[in-house]
Amino acid sequence: MRFLKNIYCLFEDCPAPQALYTCKTVSILFPFKFYVIRWLKTSNVCERAIQMLPFLRTFVSDAEVKISTEVFLAVKEFVINPLLLAKLHFFK
Repeated sequence: MRFLKNIYCLFEDCPAPQALYTCKTVSILFPFKFYVIRWLKTSNVCERAIQMLPFLRTFVSDAEVKISTEVFLAVKEFVINPLLLAKLHFFK
């Protein structure tokens, strides 16, 4: 699932989005790495994404966040989808 990979890539090795995320949402939850070939770990990755979803929506909808990378824009499109939570539960 591209969403799981994109949220990991958004925060991986990049302190600016991490700092903005923790400052705006007061959350210390960060995504686990999604492996396409390791299906046994998919459940944990999906569960963490489900826990992070309200914080991600706050992070993306905040007007002060001005990140214009491709990964951020992809995450933004996923997060505004009202069926994302149902899709994550189904995928899990």
